[in-house]
Amino acid sequence: MILSLAAVAALAAAPAGAIEKVDNAAGDTVTATTTTANGRASITLKNDPDVDAEVTVGTEFRHDTTEVTVKAEWIKYPHAAEPSGVFKLKAGETATFEVSGEFARPGVYETFIEVSGKTGRLRYPVRITRTIKAIDAAFLLEPKLVHIGLTFPDIATSSPYLVRLTGRNASGDTVEVDAPLVGQMLTGSTDAKTQAATSEAPVVVGNGCAGEVLAGQSCVFDVELPRGLSPGSYWVDVLLPGRGGGQSARTVSVDIRASAWLAGIVVALGVALGALVTDWRTTGRPTVNRRIDLARLREDAQKLAQETGQLSVGRRARQLVLELKALDIEIVAGKEASTKPDDYQQRLTLLTRANALLETAAQAKGEAAKTFIPLTQQLSAALDSTEWKGETITAAADKLSFELSGFQSLFDAAQRYDKVAAGLAPAIAYLGVDGETAEWKDALGLRQAAFEPIMAGVADGGVQTVTRAKALADATDKLEKTTAPTATKVLGKIEREIAGALKPQRSAKQKSKLDDLQRVLTDLKAIQPPTTAVLARAVDLSQVLQSLSGLESVASDVPVILGADSALVFTVPDTTFQPAAGASLGELTEKLNVWDWIANLIALAGIASVGVLVLWVTNTTWGSVQDVLLALLAGAGTRLSIGKIGTSQH
Repeated sequence: MILSLAAVAALAAAPAGAIEKVDNAAGDTVTATTTTANGRASITLKNDPDVDAEVTVGTEFRHDTTEVTVKAEWIKYPHAAEPSGVFKLKAGETATFEVSGEFARPGVYETFIEVSGKTGRLRYPVRITRTIKAIDAAFLLEPKLVHIGLTFPDIATSSPYLVRLTGRNASGDTVEVDAPLVGQMLTGSTDAKTQAATSEAPVVVGNGCAGEVLAGQSCVFDVELPRGLSPGSYWVDVLLPGRGGGQSARTVSVDIRASAWLAGIVVALGVALGALVTDWRTTGRPTVNRRIDLARLREDAQKLAQETGQLSVGRRARQLVLELKALDIEIVAGKEASTKPDDYQQRLTLLTRANALLETAAQAKGEAAKTFIPLTQQLSAALDSTEWKGETITAAADKLSFELSGFQSLFDAAQRYDKVAAGLAPAIAYLGVDGETAEWKDALGLRQAAFEPIMAGVADGGVQTVTRAKALADATDKLEKTTAPTATKVLGKIEREIAGALKPQRSAKQKSKLDDLQRVLTDLKAIQPPTTAVLARAVDLSQVLQSLSGLESVASDVPVILGADSALVFTVPDTTFQPAAGASLGELTEKLNVWDWIANLIALAGIASVGVLVLWVTNTTWGSVQDVLLALLAGAGTRLSIGKIGTSQH
């Protein structure tokens, strides 16, 4: 196609003997432009009217930047059959010379035409510029979304997949295209795409769009996707450049989805996981909690058996350990426990209390050592009974506890009596029968019976230690009030003895001593009312303190169970026991097991099918890690929601 042709201008008068180039373009160079491989250019010459001229033309075109040459075909109009490369231009003749060639490569091609005439040689360069039409942006047709379904059990593409693209030249001119360019694989979401890390890059195979594409024609080429693409959404950019400029770019979208079998299996695994969690929450965890409580109870009982010094408590604690081990075996086997755990907790609490009471009672020393023997024997006998009788043991423990709680007051009362009696005892011994008042005898009797054994079967209407303590305290109060009368009696007797001692003839030295005693006695009598100190001094005066009748001072022999400033305290562990929630299942018969399996498989297949419909069918890129986790959790969530498969309760 000729884009620019030499136009023949109106003939003008030329100087004589000259050849005139008839052309409106400035300069002597002939130029033309073509967008196809076939290009043409022409020049019109007018010869001198006097002589003929010879026209010589170039036989080839030379490319301006390469060494490429193209054959030049010349034609003269009006046509004249003349030797190739040499034409005749008669005197006064005007003729047009046309040159053509096949220009495959874009660029500027140059040849020449030379005229030899009367005035000499005239040479005209001929240049044809080969250009290429730019391709349209819509040359490549918009590709459809590509779906790739993986086969089970693949989790990534194991072979390359081909994606075909089509180009169409919708223009009226021929276009030329270069090799397609393919970008890297992109992944992610439509709004946020990132480059996918693949072992290979996508490549073009079977390129049918290379070179010229005629007007109205189509071409195709394939893009080979790399192996190892996991499920998800991918994009790849394809660019088709034109040799004459322009380009057509398209983005190919690829969705890869894992097999529906894989989706169903993952959902089924989620169901199994949900079943495991449900069984743990409803059966496993409560069972473990119960076993933990029993193990803690068993360890406490074992510790009590090892540390106690009471044989009856040790035997019963060891028996409790054995029973707790048997109960643990029953729970593991799924059997219904014959005895509830809180019953064992009550037993251990009672054993701990009984041990504390027996240990406390055993601390009594001296005359008090025998006080609690009947009660401790009663409690030990209850513990040694063949059958566990909680009420009997509790009653015996309560009796011992009450008596021990009152022991401190009895001990204090005994100490007070011993102190008062210690002050009166020398005087009573000095006075003899006259000094043994009713108060002295009553208090002495109560003191001597204070720590007698407390009989378990005696119904005294209260706590015996408290009753004894109160009686002894009252008697001691009365005895203490006899101090003054007793002192008066002692002083009177001493006065009579001194008077009797003065009747016989005495030495001056003896008489002096008696006078001294008389003066001291007179001073003591002046102290009213007489006190315990007066009484003690009066006894010293009589020098009759060699022996005492009645109860000797036993203050130092009173057993000290607890300090005088303390109280009897019992520390009982405040153990809170809560029975475990949930019940274990019994063994199923063989027939029931078979039907449970059938029901479970049917339910499992149904849940897996629903999971495929909901998760896989609606997601064209199913198979990513997020998709697998979602399916797993969906199955587990469904399982947790519907409850235990295959049971009539759900």
